[in-house]
Amino acid sequence: MSAVTFQGYRVTPENTNNNARELSKSRKGLNKLVLPYLIKNGVVFTNHRLVSFWNKIFRYVYAPKSRQLESVRYLCQLFRDSIPPPVPYMMVPSQFPTLTLALDQLSKERLPTTAFAQPLENYPYLPVKKLKENGDGTFNVTFLHAVNLDLSRNTSVTTVQNIQSKQVQIPESGKKNGSKKIKIQEIRIEEGTYDGNIIISIPDVTITGSGSKKTIIHGSITVTGKKAKNIHLKSFTLDGSKSFENGFWDPTGNSHASVSVDKGGKVEVENCEIINSGGAGCGVVDDGSHLHMKDCIVSNSKRAGIVACDNSTLEIFGCKTINNGMHGFDINTGATAKVVDSASELNSHIGIVAWDSGHCTMIDSLVHKNGKNGEENFHTLRKGNIIVKQSVATIQNGGVVRKRVVQATHSNGIYSCTDIEDWRNQSDVGNKISPDDGPI
Repeated sequence: MSAVTFQGYRVTPENTNNNARELSKSRKGLNKLVLPYLIKNGVVFTNHRLVSFWNKIFRYVYAPKSRQLESVRYLCQLFRDSIPPPVPYMMVPSQFPTLTLALDQLSKERLPTTAFAQPLENYPYLPVKKLKENGDGTFNVTFLHAVNLDLSRNTSVTTVQNIQSKQVQIPESGKKNGSKKIKIQEIRIEEGTYDGNIIISIPDVTITGSGSKKTIIHGSITVTGKKAKNIHLKSFTLDGSKSFENGFWDPTGNSHASVSVDKGGKVEVENCEIINSGGAGCGVVDDGSHLHMKDCIVSNSKRAGIVACDNSTLEIFGCKTINNGMHGFDINTGATAKVVDSASELNSHIGIVAWDSGHCTMIDSLVHKNGKNGEENFHTLRKGNIIVKQSVATIQNGGVVRKRVVQATHSNGIYSCTDIEDWRNQSDVGNKISPDDGPI
């Protein structure tokens, strides 16, 4: 073992198979799962057994495409080989000063004339500005944006010499092999405050901030058209205060909502705060349009917090709509909504209203202290329908008695509880549903 020395996470070329075997035997527990790679005669030998094992561990522990998982990838060569490289992405403001410019560039790079290449193996594919093929099958590549190949030195280059052909993806119009074109799908926004009213009409776009309250966008995001599907908005605050005075939302699709989806667009919003909208906080309109929200807060909108209109669909999981100028949820004109483990409280008008054949199903959610007197929690009219399942209700019957609602409906202005049972755990009422009792 005296011949074995370490350089980072690798073993020097003096190491042999016997040395590596002895090193493995000397380690115990988790240490046996993180072994240095063998280097012999200048060749690095990947431990494929450990790579496969750690790949399974990471898939179990981390969510797919997790930013945290990406940071783990840079800890050592074993983890780098175990975790797939991230999909290509753009950075705001280090590559583009504004989100609008980044989205414009992303749209241009979706054209069939754009090539992509990896500056190093296991590095993300990046868009190419100029491509020159060498006689030995390699390429000299000038990238569209500067590339940092050595994080320890913090130096960037735009041209990389002698890139292997397997690391180059040539578009359909000019490729000589059958390789598939790689496209950028994500825009990452660093901490800071940005301006821009964004319109997304292309598919497969993810906009990821550095966290709500850390990345703040003053403006709105509109997702429009049937092509705008697989759109993801994550981890930022969207502040509509600059258009608060002239914003509005109505069922015909006129909107200055902070997040609006129309004409068949499909969007997922996760871990975001939507605040100070001049219209609705979030709105989805038109047949075929779909809005999915998870772990978001919608507050201080001039009108309703979250609106669904005109046969659109809405799914809400773990969200709160609070302190909005009108209703918490407004489901109308044939729209369908599912609300799970969420809250609508302290809104100026109704906690949740369904009208003109709007339909909403609420499960394990809180509708609480809405309206001027704090009791305007539910309202339905003109074939509107609200179904409450597996929740805790405050039933007013001479006094206040808390009951578990197994099944209840609110339809055409009438609330009827069809199946109730005593609920002893009073502390649970704070995060469950509290519908009104009787007609409105």
